[in-house]
Amino acid sequence: MVVLGVSRDDQTAHQAFTQKYNLPFPLLVDTDGAISKAYDADGGGYSQRVTYVIDPQGQIARVYTSVKTDSHAQDILADLGLG
Repeated sequence: MVVLGVSRDDQTAHQAFTQKYNLPFPLLVDTDGAISKAYDADGGGYSQRVTYVIDPQGQIARVYTSVKTDSHAQDILADLGLG
């Protein structure tokens, strides 16, 4: 399984966020919003919190638009039968 985060923040902000929360996955820089727009997660100048599960064939298998930051990771793992 590969986990990637995407944010419109710059690299410096990503490094600080990663260190502060000890993230075990990389954050991709999307300052121009291209990734957010491609995945229909553009909230008009900021990225919406949306999680996409992409299957091994590269197809979007699930979309989570309701994100509770305190339990989101555990919720998805449980939903996928991994937690």
